[in-house]
Amino acid sequence: MNNTAYLILLEAFFILLTGISFIIAKKIYSKFKLPLLNPIITSVVIIIGFLTLFNIEYSTYCSNTRLLKFILDVSVVAFGYLLYENIEFLKKNTTTILLANIIGSSIGIGSVLIIAYLLNTKGIITMSMVSKSITTPLAIEISKNLGGITSLTAVIVVFSGILGAVVGHTIFQIFNIKSPFARGIALGTSAHGLGTARALEYGALEGALGGLSIGLMGLFTSLISFFLQ
Repeated sequence: MNNTAYLILLEAFFILLTGISFIIAKKIYSKFKLPLLNPIITSVVIIIGFLTLFNIEYSTYCSNTRLLKFILDVSVVAFGYLLYENIEFLKKNTTTILLANIIGSSIGIGSVLIIAYLLNTKGIITMSMVSKSITTPLAIEISKNLGGITSLTAVIVVFSGILGAVVGHTIFQIFNIKSPFARGIALGTSAHGLGTARALEYGALEGALGGLSIGLMGLFTSLISFFLQ
């Protein structure tokens, strides 16, 4: 087998591993319906377990699943269709949506600064966490501009997304929150892409609001973080 064929098979293997892990995770979640068994969390655990069991470096897995990252980046365009489908509702509620996202980004950054102050956290760590509530590419750029640690930022962003997607549903149940507007905005502003994926499970309107919030949160967080430089 030549080197090119080997690399193609290796990439196909890890992509297949990722897909199978997620399918298994979805089945587990469908059976037990527990927030902590969110498919994102469970599939990550399965993949980590596999890599650990066979002593495979994460860098090997990461470099061979770049196609999935590309597909994920392109799939964001799908939110545009949801926005188009709900354009009249969004137009009627423009002011409320903008205000909710401004408040969301302010709280997101403010909570980090308050916690960092109380724990006496170093500045570089604080700047790495400021952009925790927005999508990874934007979060990394903001962290870089603020002098943060981009690798730490990436981890925190993923953790925030998972936490928001898992805890959000429980909070909605406890406080009996059934408004599509409230659920979509809340998940989009606090848990970016993972939260929006969760919002889509509630309905198309929730998904559209979550998708719109991803972009607005990125914009407002970028503007607010400018004053932290």
